Amino acid sequence: MKDNEIIKALKCCRDCKCKECPCYNKEIDGCKEIDEQDILDLINRKQAEIERLKDFCDIYSTEGERAIKEFAERLKPILFGYYDSDIDNLVKEMTEQKE
Repeated sequence: MKDNEIIKALKCCRDCKCKECPCYNKEIDGCKEIDEQDILDLINRKQAEIERLKDFCDIYSTEGERAIKEFAERLKPILFGYYDSDIDNLVKEMTEQKE
């Protein structure tokens, strides 16, 4: 079964809407039941996707912080040191992780 069919089947089972279920079998007028292995595979695929996206976000977050810090350092000489502490405070505010 495809992921969207598994999800729809689970929702149909939860809501007792058997005739709308992808697992519904007209010949036996009932459900052929969802294969538990399909459900586990779906969960594992979604978990792997979540981990991949977390890694992706971590990489771009780190790259973004590095770019901000680099830009701030390049900006300081242009402003002749007058606003170094303000720039440092802004960089800190922009790159600190909020909980």
